[in-house]
Amino acid sequence: MKKIMTLTLMMLAFSFSLFAAELKIAVVDTKAAVDQTEDGKKAQKNIEDYIKSKQKKITKMEEDLQKMRDDFQKKSAVLSDDIKMQKQQELQAEFAKYQQFAMESQKEMQKKQQEVYEPIFKKMRKVIDGFASKQKYDMILDKNAGVVFANDAVDITDKIVKAYQE
Repeated sequence: MKKIMTLTLMMLAFSFSLFAAELKIAVVDTKAAVDQTEDGKKAQKNIEDYIKSKQKKITKMEEDLQKMRDDFQKKSAVLSDDIKMQKQQELQAEFAKYQQFAMESQKEMQKKQQEVYEPIFKKMRKVIDGFASKQKYDMILDKNAGVVFANDAVDITDKIVKAYQE
């Protein structure tokens, strides 16, 4: 029984290796490919500029909060309890505005990234599909989608970038 099982497994392994030898498989790092294209570089610059503008506003809000806090601490010894409470509430309200703005900015940045990169990734997908058809690939895997190992010889990222740019 063990001989039959072993023989069957060997035949399966052999037939699978023959089948696999006939497949034309490649891998591509789609994110790296997009980043190397002119469209990807423009998108990255666009995102960086957007982040800088939001960061300036956040930094200004932080500075204003720090000034309010410092001013409150300096004057708190001479302020009445009612005024102290009022100033603390103002400080808390400004801090809440700051937190809200920072969270909204983060969401907007993610939305902006998606808006900017989505058409580029769609175009990249079409380029990969066209490349696969022309070069008669059976399968192209994305390195970022769970590929544990791939020999550099089957990495076509540079070829895909070149095809994208054409």
